[in-house]
Amino acid sequence: MSTEALVVHCAGQRCRLRLPHMRGDSAFFDRLRHDLAEHTKGANVTVNSTTGSVLLRGERLSIAEIRAFGKERGWFDLIERKPQTDDPPPTGASGDSVNSRSVRYALTGLFMLLAAVQVMRGQILVPATSFLWYALAANALPTDGE
Repeated sequence: MSTEALVVHCAGQRCRLRLPHMRGDSAFFDRLRHDLAEHTKGANVTVNSTTGSVLLRGERLSIAEIRAFGKERGWFDLIERKPQTDDPPPTGASGDSVNSRSVRYALTGLFMLLAAVQVMRGQILVPATSFLWYALAANALPTDGE
């Protein structure tokens, strides 16, 4: 009884798998947890049948070993999804792409405005000069083309 298992993330000493087709089958996840715990020796295996996930925590976790284990024992076929890079760049309210130059200008303008408000309130020394300092720092931020 082999099903698809997706690698949600695997970094360092943590690896999370998702088995969406087995969601809700607590008996399946209990058996899988027991078998994985025996196979990985030393890894902490946590399962959640409600979400259909398996969390492995241990020193030497290898995707290749987990894939071989799942296939060999007939538990699952491990599938690694490639990150989507086709997403369009984020856009601002006007539909223009957001870049670091527009963020830099927005931050500089915001801090200049806040400094002007503090000057009008008579709070020149600390708040106004701090905001002017922040505006100068924001203006010095690097942009995409620099």
